[in-house]
Amino acid sequence: MKRTILALVTTVAVVVYLLTYKTVPLTSATPAAAAPPGSTGETITGDTVQVEDHGPLVVTLYVEGGKVVRAAAVQESTSARSREISERALPRLDAEALTVESDGFDAVSGATLTSEAYETSLQSALDRLA
Repeated sequence: MKRTILALVTTVAVVVYLLTYKTVPLTSATPAAAAPPGSTGETITGDTVQVEDHGPLVVTLYVEGGKVVRAAAVQESTSARSREISERALPRLDAEALTVESDGFDAVSGATLTSEAYETSLQSALDRLA
């Protein structure tokens, strides 16, 4: 009797968990190749870096008057967890890229692989800028 009740409670708990599980829709990332609206500068795209089990990542720099005014990265994540990490880390890394020349590059905690790939792609874009 105790096993039956335990099995029933466990089954109900699993069903409730599955029904309330938040999913992320599968969408592919759009490349950041086009300049932002109203921009007259050039874009420089870094190398595409394959992030271990997370998909490719590429950084694009927007340059006006020889100065980087914006950085944007796109990562085509291969799983919901990867997308979650990218959505959290990429905006922070984009902001960090604007200060990299003076302060050095800081990785995002919990997104080490993405941070390392971002830095590699960013460096290749900066090398093309020079």
